[in-house]
Amino acid sequence: MVKITLDYPVELGPHPKVTELAMRRPKAKDDLEARNQALTPDEVEIRLFAILTGQAFDVIAELDLETDYVKLQEAYRNFRRKPAAIGAGAAPTTSESSASASPPTA
Repeated sequence: MVKITLDYPVELGPHPKVTELAMRRPKAKDDLEARNQALTPDEVEIRLFAILTGQAFDVIAELDLETDYVKLQEAYRNFRRKPAAIGAGAAPTTSESSASASPPTA
């Protein structure tokens, strides 16, 4: 989980004022759910961020585009780049799995 402090808090009644967001690691089902909820392709990322933060779509849509929304995008990209913790049952990386699965040479 990553905490993101907003430079421009969102006040959008009936929702409480949002000054910080907590984003969890994404799962494949989150992407599928976001795509199913989105009315247009442009909405998918906002829907996904709403799912990952537990916030309403309207709250994420109201984030400042140049600062706070960029922070969410960076947090999401970091989750996609960062492998799961070693020793926590993580699957091997592509290079590890291909190295162990290579056939013996004759």
